[in-house]
Amino acid sequence: KVTGVQTCALPISQRFGCLDTGFRESLGNAHECRLDLFLPDTQRVEVAGVCQLLQFRRQRFQFLRQLLGRDSEFARSRMVAGYIPQLSTVSPQRFGMAVYCLDGRIYTAGDAHEKFSAQSITKLFALALAFSRDGDAIWNRVGREPSGNPFNSLSQLEYEHGIPRNPFINAGALVIADILATRFVQADIAVLQFMRMLAGEAALDFDTAVAQSEYRSAHRNSAIAHLMKDFRNLHNPVETVIRNYCRQCSITIN
Repeated sequence: KVTGVQTCALPISQRFGCLDTGFRESLGNAHECRLDLFLPDTQRVEVAGVCQLLQFRRQRFQFLRQLLGRDSEFARSRMVAGYIPQLSTVSPQRFGMAVYCLDGRIYTAGDAHEKFSAQSITKLFALALAFSRDGDAIWNRVGREPSGNPFNSLSQLEYEHGIPRNPFINAGALVIADILATRFVQADIAVLQFMRMLAGEAALDFDTAVAQSEYRSAHRNSAIAHLMKDFRNLHNPVETVIRNYCRQCSITIN
């Protein structure tokens, strides 16, 4: 049965109540079924497996509900990002959830349509765009290994002579931004257009206030970029790379 929860202006606890209702309507009491009593032995195992799967899914849903409910530790300790001043102005009460199914159905709850700056999510799209232009050559400048250190670490970068461990820590993302700055006159616009194309959404745009705030406070990222420049792993001016990267991170999605 097709059951979904649409965006509403309800407190988080009530939003999960809506989701729970939708879940019950979709699955009914299937996790308690005893249809296997009326089936041949060869089919009992299949039905039992389905029932166990539905029960497992319900348990996971209940866990998520407890985790994000109004009285949970997560809800009591909710904090917004403060490393970029503009991000600290976002209300900690904002919460949204969206589930996209393989058959094209979309279920949403809460503030799912509220726009926010994508920040590090954009690293994936920037990497895909760079790879589409330079192919495997990008791996000569950035690795494909876990870092084991904070995403904005400088010490590991110096030890490994300016080659970032992977493109999803900040140093690696800046190398990707540098590659794009070489390939495009306006790398930030190139990433935006690429995301618009993939999303099929022409309304995607920059959050200028976030971009400016991020640029003004990008001291550590600037230090990372200068260090890589010293190791000759950054080919464009540091200011150009940092500005493009901050603009890229400010692209808004929902």
